[in-house]
Amino acid sequence: MKKNIYHIVALLLMIPMWIGCENRRENNGDLGGLWQMTQWKVNGSQEILKTKTDGLYLGVQRELLKFYTSSDNARYHLARFRHTADSLIIDQIFYYPGDTLCTTRELEKYGVPSDGKFHIDLLNEDDLILSTEEATLIFRKY
Repeated sequence: MKKNIYHIVALLLMIPMWIGCENRRENNGDLGGLWQMTQWKVNGSQEILKTKTDGLYLGVQRELLKFYTSSDNARYHLARFRHTADSLIIDQIFYYPGDTLCTTRELEKYGVPSDGKFHIDLLNEDDLILSTEEATLIFRKY
C-alpha cells in the first residue's frame, strides 16, 4: 500500500514539470521550421530568384529567424521577430560569427525591406508567401 501511495505522489509531483515543459515549446504554429525560398518576384513580375536551387533559407525557431544561404551556412543572420495573423515584423538583427548587431540593410540580400515588415499573404504547413510594396517572396517548407 505504501508503495502505491509513493508512486501516486511521485506522479502528481511530475505533472507540473510536464506542464512546464509544454509551455517552453515553440509557439509559432505553421510558421515554425525551415523554409526554402523558391521565388522572389519584384512587383512587375521580374524574378530575381528563379529556382529552388539558388539556396536562400529562412529558419524559424522560438522567437528567432535565421537567414542563410546554401553556399555559406556558417555565416548567417539571426533576428528577433513579431508574428501576427497577417504580418511578420523583424526587430533586432545579429550577424554570426561575431555576434554583431546590424540593421535591416544587411538583410536586403534575403528580400527584407528596410522597415523589416512583411505582409503574410499565405501561411500553411507547406507554403509561405510574404509580400512588401516592392516584392513577393515565396517559400516552401523544407
